[in-house]
Amino acid sequence: MAVGISLVSEQNNVINKFLSSFFDNKITTDSDTYEWDYSLKNDLESIDLISCLMDNIDMYPSLNLWVSFDPNLFIKVKEDNYENLIKYIANRYSM
Repeated sequence: MAVGISLVSEQNNVINKFLSSFFDNKITTDSDTYEWDYSLKNDLESIDLISCLMDNIDMYPSLNLWVSFDPNLFIKVKEDNYENLIKYIANRYSM
C-alpha cells in the first residue's frame, strides 16, 4: 500500500531545497511550487522522509508535511506525533 505525501510551504523554493537534500540530487520543480504531492510505494521511504524533515525542522520551519494512508484522510506530521506515525507505518506495512 502506498503512503501519500504532501509537502506545503508558504515560502518560495523551500520544497525544492528540502527535496534536493533528501534525495541527494538536484530536484527541479516549478520555482513557485508551494505544494508537492507524491505517492510513495515503499513504506521505508515514507519513514525516511518523515524522519529527515523532523530531524531538520529547524532548517525548514515553514515546511509542513501531511501524510495520507487512506483516500481523503490526511494527518499533519508534527514534532509531537511523528514518532507514533512512524510506528504506525512500520506496523501497518509489516503485516
